[in-house]
Amino acid sequence: MTQSLCSVSYVVPETDGIKRSGTITGDHIVLTGVAGVAQPGVTITKNQLTITGDYADNAIEFNGNGELQAKASNGDKLACTATSNSKFVRP
Repeated sequence: MTQSLCSVSYVVPETDGIKRSGTITGDHIVLTGVAGVAQPGVTITKNQLTITGDYADNAIEFNGNGELQAKASNGDKLACTATSNSKFVRP
């Protein structure tokens, strides 16, 4: 994760460069970006992820919500929603 003043961003490990970026206001962080990457034969029609977090007691707790909708080349429709929770603690 990199920070420049009130802007923050990171590239998701082991992906083809999925980047999420956002802002820090006080102890609150908001990041946005894509939820996933299309595979061959799939067209993404909705692809969003929002992650929020708060810094307290030498740790950041994040909560994320995402949605991905797509259409396969054979006409099948695909939909996925995701939630995530994580905590990063500074030693």
